[in-house]
Amino acid sequence: HMEATQQPSSSPAPPWSRLPLPLWPHIALHLDRPGLQSLLLSCRAPHAALHHNTPFTADWLVAEGARGALSCSPLLTAVHHGLVEVVAHMMRRGQGPADRSATADVLRAAARSDHVQLIELLLNSTPCVRPADITGGAGQAHPGDPVAAWLSKQEAVECCMEAAAINGQLAVCETLLRDHGADAQSPSLLRFAAKEGHEAVCRLLLQPAHRCASWAGGGGGAMMRRGQGPADRSAVENVLRAAAGGGHVQLTELLLNSATGVRPADVADGADRAHASGPVGSGAVCFSKQEAVECCLAGAVEGGQLAVCEALLRDHGADAQPTKVIYTAALLGHVGMCRLLLQHGADANAQNGYALKDAALAGHEAVVSLLLRHGAQPHVRDALTHAACCGHTAVVSTLLQHGAQDRDAVYYAACEGHAEVVALLLQHRPMTRKDRDLMLRYLEGKGHDEVCRLLMQHDPLPH
Repeated sequence: HMEATQQPSSSPAPPWSRLPLPLWPHIALHLDRPGLQSLLLSCRAPHAALHHNTPFTADWLVAEGARGALSCSPLLTAVHHGLVEVVAHMMRRGQGPADRSATADVLRAAARSDHVQLIELLLNSTPCVRPADITGGAGQAHPGDPVAAWLSKQEAVECCMEAAAINGQLAVCETLLRDHGADAQSPSLLRFAAKEGHEAVCRLLLQPAHRCASWAGGGGGAMMRRGQGPADRSAVENVLRAAAGGGHVQLTELLLNSATGVRPADVADGADRAHASGPVGSGAVCFSKQEAVECCLAGAVEGGQLAVCEALLRDHGADAQPTKVIYTAALLGHVGMCRLLLQHGADANAQNGYALKDAALAGHEAVVSLLLRHGAQPHVRDALTHAACCGHTAVVSTLLQHGAQDRDAVYYAACEGHAEVVALLLQHRPMTRKDRDLMLRYLEGKGHDEVCRLLMQHDPLPH
C-alpha cells in the first residue's frame, strides 16, 4: 500500500493495490517480493502460502513447523497440498524425512492424494530412496546418519502401491506398475482394494500381467506366466471375503468370474485332492466355483451385507444350509439376513439350536423371535439361562412365552442382580421354600438388595 501511495501522482497506482486486502498475499507471492510476502503472510493470511509453488512457501512452512504451528512436518504438509516445486526445493536443501517411518508417511500421503508427479519426484529423490550403489540395509545405518531415512527403491514402490490400492488411486497404480516395476507381491494388496470397493483398481490387478502377484503370497508374475496360479488358498479366500463383506456386489461378481483362484468349470476333481505343484486348473490353491460362492456368502453374512447375500443366493446358487452361516447371522443380530437365509432353506435348529442360544446370549430379541417362528426349540442349548444371566429381559420374556423352561435360569439372574428378570422368571416358575432360603443366604452381603426383596416377597411352593 505504501508503494502504491508513494508513487508520483502522474503514475497510475498498480492494479493489485485496488484489490481487496485478503488477496494481497497471493499477489505478493506472485510478485516475488520477500519483504512484502513476510509482512502480509504474518499479518493477514498465512494460509495463502499453501496455494503457491515458490521457495518462499518452503521457507514459510519450515518456519511454521519450527514454532509448532503445523499439524505435521513441513514436508508432509507440502505433499498433502500437492506442492511439487516446494517439495523439490526442500529436498535440494536437505530438508527431507528424518527417518524411515517419516519417509513412508510422505510416500503414502503422495499416493493417497493421487499426486503422480510428486510420487515420481519422491521415488527419484536420494533423500527418500537409497541410491542403487548402496547395498547395505537402511536398518544398519547409525542413528543420525541420513542413510537411516532411506528406503530401497522396491520398498518405496511397495509403500506407494499399497496406499494407492487402499485409496483407489488408479492412475498411481498404473504408473507404479508400468514405470517402476511394482509387482504387487503382497497378498493383502488386492484384499485392501476389494474391501474398499475399488473396482477399477481390482480390474487392473486382475489383468494377466499383474493378478498372480496380487493374489499370491510371493510368487510374482513369473508364476502366472508358468501357469502356477495363486500361492495359497487363504489369499484367495481373504480377497473374496473382503469384497463380499464390504457390500460390493459388482466387485464380488467380478472376482467370482475371474479365472484367478477359481477353478474352471470343466475341472471336476476337488481342490483338496489336487497336487500342490499342478497348474491353475488343478492346483491345491484353486477353489471350485461353489467353494468360492460359499466363501463370499460367509463374508457377506459376517459383514451384514444383505444385497450381496441376495445376489449370491439368487444368481450363483449359494447354499444357505451350512450351520455357520445362520449361526453367524444370528450371533451378529442381522434380522434381515436371518430371514433371507431361513427362506432359502437354513435350519433354525442346526446343531441343537446353536443359533438360538447365541442370539439369546447376545440379546437379539428380534432374531430369537424369528428363529422360534421358524421352528427353533426354545429349551435347547441353555438359551433361557444365557439370556437370564446377561439380563436380557425381552429375550427371556419371548422364550418363556414359547414354553422355555430351565430351573437354573432364576439362580443365574439372581446372582447377577437382574431383578426384573428374576421377577419375570418367578411368575412363570415359583421357587420352593428351600430353594428360596438357600438363595437368600447365598445373596447375603452381595449388594443385590432388590433381588433379595423380591425373593422375600415371593410366595414359595411348600416343597
